[in-house]
Amino acid sequence: MINSNEYIFFEADQVLTNDHLNESFNYLDHQARWTRNKLIGIGIACGLEIVIHSNGIEITKGCGVTSQGYLIVQHKEKYTYYINYSQIPIPKDLPFKHGTDLPFFEGYGTSGKQIYLMLTDDQQKALEPTKKASAIAIDTKSAFLDDYAVALFLEMKETDLKNCDMLDCNNMGEKIVFTVRPLLVPIADLVTLRNGVPDKIKLTKTDYQINLKRYNVPYTP
Repeated sequence: MINSNEYIFFEADQVLTNDHLNESFNYLDHQARWTRNKLIGIGIACGLEIVIHSNGIEITKGCGVTSQGYLIVQHKEKYTYYINYSQIPIPKDLPFKHGTDLPFFEGYGTSGKQIYLMLTDDQQKALEPTKKASAIAIDTKSAFLDDYAVALFLEMKETDLKNCDMLDCNNMGEKIVFTVRPLLVPIADLVTLRNGVPDKIKLTKTDYQINLKRYNVPYTP
């Protein structure tokens, strides 16, 4: 995180710039996230248990704190489909320091395996026809899932708010949109991420559910 040990005091008749406003926001934002990250701690606070069904994977209601101090709240959902997850580019205006290989963003992954996004029945039905046809029903007895685990990823996407009409072409700025994504991620990538070294242990059917719970960790880089 950026070290925020100072903030701006505004004077009367002072000209405000976007830098002044962003610095003020960043100070308050960092203080709030540091409180969660440093004092409360990261990881699952309650709930977020994995329940294995024959035709889907359920994540129970719960909440947690990400590694950057963001709060994740998840309602109970049963996911019955998965599709390829299209990794998005790293937003250029994230309010914290980062490198160029943030986990789950575009370019992430050393195992060469695809990351998948899990969907509920309603989400699958709402897909456009081409994507709906590519959605695969989850079969928890399938050997395909042996190499995957569930991870809740707090996706951050930068959205342009510029809006021009016939009378107004003012720059409306941008915003960061946060979305919790339930992903199926290759276990090899997760173990490397958490421990810094590859894990060569092959999961078996007997410890499949245990490892799903083990890796069900709210995460942002």
